[in-house]
Amino acid sequence: MTTGSYMSVDLAIAAAGWNYLGTGLRIVSQLAAQIALARLVGPDAFGIMALTVLPVALGSLAAELGLGSALVQKRDLGPDEFCSVWSRTALAGLVITALLFLAAPAISLLLGEPRMAPVLRSMAPVVLLNALSVVPLAKLKRELDLKRVQLAQLGGYLTGFVGVGILAAWGGAGVWALVAAWLTFSAVSLLLALRFSGLRLRFAAPLFMGGDTGRFGRSILLTNISNWAVENLDNLVVGRLFGARQLGLYSVSYNLVRTPANHLVQSLQAALFPASARAFDNPALLKRGYLAVVCAVSLVAFPLFLTVAALSHSVVLALFGSQWQAAGSVLMPLSLAMACHCLMAVAGPVLAGKGRPEIELRVQVWTGLLFVGVLFAVAGSSVQVVAWAVLAVYLLRVVWMTSSAVRELQIPAGSFFLTLRGPVVLASAVLGAVLAVESILLWLSVTSALFCLSASLVTATLLVIALVWLWPGFFLVADLRAGVARICETHPFLKGVSFVRRIAQAE
Repeated sequence: MTTGSYMSVDLAIAAAGWNYLGTGLRIVSQLAAQIALARLVGPDAFGIMALTVLPVALGSLAAELGLGSALVQKRDLGPDEFCSVWSRTALAGLVITALLFLAAPAISLLLGEPRMAPVLRSMAPVVLLNALSVVPLAKLKRELDLKRVQLAQLGGYLTGFVGVGILAAWGGAGVWALVAAWLTFSAVSLLLALRFSGLRLRFAAPLFMGGDTGRFGRSILLTNISNWAVENLDNLVVGRLFGARQLGLYSVSYNLVRTPANHLVQSLQAALFPASARAFDNPALLKRGYLAVVCAVSLVAFPLFLTVAALSHSVVLALFGSQWQAAGSVLMPLSLAMACHCLMAVAGPVLAGKGRPEIELRVQVWTGLLFVGVLFAVAGSSVQVVAWAVLAVYLLRVVWMTSSAVRELQIPAGSFFLTLRGPVVLASAVLGAVLAVESILLWLSVTSALFCLSASLVTATLLVIALVWLWPGFFLVADLRAGVARICETHPFLKGVSFVRRIAQAE
């Protein structure tokens, strides 16, 4: 491997390190805020907000126009192009914000929840704020300055949800506490991103766009919208057919597992996409990097989400209380779906960085169409059946997307399955252990959901540490261990951590 290739890998590793440090803090703060808000505002308010977020999230994707990824992927950029993209996304954000504000009553009637109309009007500015954040965040990601990306996002979240949101909910604001939290989060994140990027942005020629940037952006936009459809149509169906309260129960289960999954995936993509774009002409490096990341993600996602699925009812009771008890029945399939989602998401940035975003677009479009058919087929059943249908679609998507990436990168099937050997064995061992602990506690007539959950999680954590300590060469592929070794070289203090040192020195 060339020196330049190693530098690209080291930059990606350093970026991922900052990303996962920030991600860990955001997961803890977000889960804590979600638990507190869920207990304070209840399922009905959460259901109204979950419906409101659907058009707002779609509007934010449309306003972004796929141009953030285009800026990261393009080799040469000048200040004029940053300003042109910023002007275009700002104009799109302003137009979509106005449309959402005017169409709020019609959208609320379409979704079967008239109470969401004033909430949607108040949330509409989030689209504009997100659109204004596209360019400064893209510049930071392009430079692999993910430390500041995480600081901007974490600062916004702590201010918006942990600060404003919880205080407003404590004061009895209900759904408006969630609105205030979203608006504050988006505004503070924008201000911090602008400050960190150092860009001197001005409005200039919003309708002008270079051919390559515009074409790439359109492919990314269509892919993002298709992905949004796959990930949100179930929420739309549940809210439309079963009402706000059932959607609140569903969305809390969904968000509980979606929060760590999204942060894991987004942090990975933010580091992997620019690194892949710089290494697209080095097929061997791309192969090895892809397999190493597949191993790393699976080692986290498989044990985590299988454990949550196995303990779904205890998780809901321990975290949210008895008023959310019905959410436990949908948490199991949704948790398993997130394991599929994490593995699938590794392929997207590699293919986009290689200049082949149309592969993911094709998978997402056809999966989205299938998803529509499946949801129509199960619409007359129950929320639980919808959750299992989501798992089925996610299983299909991960198989299709991963096989496309393996084929495009010319990776032998045997090499790919060997990469998954360690994560699968680790997840199986953890699953057996937590089920055994739960059975023993049930036999002992222990009824505290919080105690059962804590005992199972401690057991799972200690087992993972012990197994990886004893056989690091079995659970981690060689390139992942080499990456850990390079991190130790650039961060000598990590060599003092015996667990990290053992992984780095394993053969």
